[in-house]
Amino acid sequence: METEWLSNIAQRLLNSACKEQAIDSKPLFGDSSPNQSPRPNGSRGFFTQQAIAIEASARKLGNVHPNAPFDEMRYEDFCAVADRIGHGVDSLFSATQSPSVGMLIERSVEAMLEASGVNTSLGTIILLAPMWLCSFASCSDAKAKSSLVVDDNDSYDQSRVFGNTVGVEMWDRNAFQIEIEQVLCRMDQEDSQAIYRAIRLAHPGGLGASKVHDVRDEAPASILDAMKTAAAWDDVALQYANGYQQVCEGAERLIRDAHAGVKADDAIRCLQLHWLSTRPDSLIVRKHGEQVGRMIQQRVNEVLQSGPYGSDEFEDAWRMLDEDMRIKGRRINPGTTADLIAASLYLSQLISEGAGA
Repeated sequence: METEWLSNIAQRLLNSACKEQAIDSKPLFGDSSPNQSPRPNGSRGFFTQQAIAIEASARKLGNVHPNAPFDEMRYEDFCAVADRIGHGVDSLFSATQSPSVGMLIERSVEAMLEASGVNTSLGTIILLAPMWLCSFASCSDAKAKSSLVVDDNDSYDQSRVFGNTVGVEMWDRNAFQIEIEQVLCRMDQEDSQAIYRAIRLAHPGGLGASKVHDVRDEAPASILDAMKTAAAWDDVALQYANGYQQVCEGAERLIRDAHAGVKADDAIRCLQLHWLSTRPDSLIVRKHGEQVGRMIQQRVNEVLQSGPYGSDEFEDAWRMLDEDMRIKGRRINPGTTADLIAASLYLSQLISEGAGA
């Protein structure tokens, strides 16, 4: 069934700063540059650019979007980062048959900072890097792939990403989770060192000090063990520990909404509300404490109970909470949830395409 998924957002991406943003620094990944040859449609880099930029395009509580900049970052920064990382990922896979998770994360963080000068997407990069190393085949079974028609001669229509989805019931979540676990288990001390360097370079807010596996200390022998420890307080790390459970659930929810004819903006917005209503955002908790995290969770549930989605009562309650989360000097940004949404968008594209890069 054809839907309006991504069509309006894609048009904004094509006509907005994603293409117009000037990037004066030299390209990080070899000869890759937004001004050079385009990425192949359906490549890892293409899906990455789409996931990061579309997540930032959607109107969400407390996050940057086109009409809601932060003092230190704007929607255009996310567009520039999405474009730079997308080109970089494809260049790395062209130059290196199988780059490591650590290399992908470190080089992508460097690209992010070259493109924007601020940490827009560290959590997203950490989530995407292992998925970049998964085969596209694990994201749909043979029946799903046989149902797809991909014309390599057609110009890419972003609305098709979700407009002709294969359906949640036709992808093999277990195969994907087995493969992502294999990728994670292959990480070694070099990956650990590279990931620690990348985290220190990005300098994320709210890290504080940790008695074990503190990023200011020497990198541990096993980054996976460190992530499993951090999973107790960080939902990005939790995905490394639980086989990307939330990311899989998010991708499946997005695809179901696509089949139901829900517009992309609404589906992404509802996914954020769903996650914020069920558990506190881990970035909010790290920066503001458990009490604030629980308070936002309660407020989100009040929004959901205020009236049907899109009703005047719902929109008024949503707007009041969004304004409260943006008060200058005590901004409450559910950034981890945004990272999970971007990763879910990436995975949902893989499921929908069911084809190799």
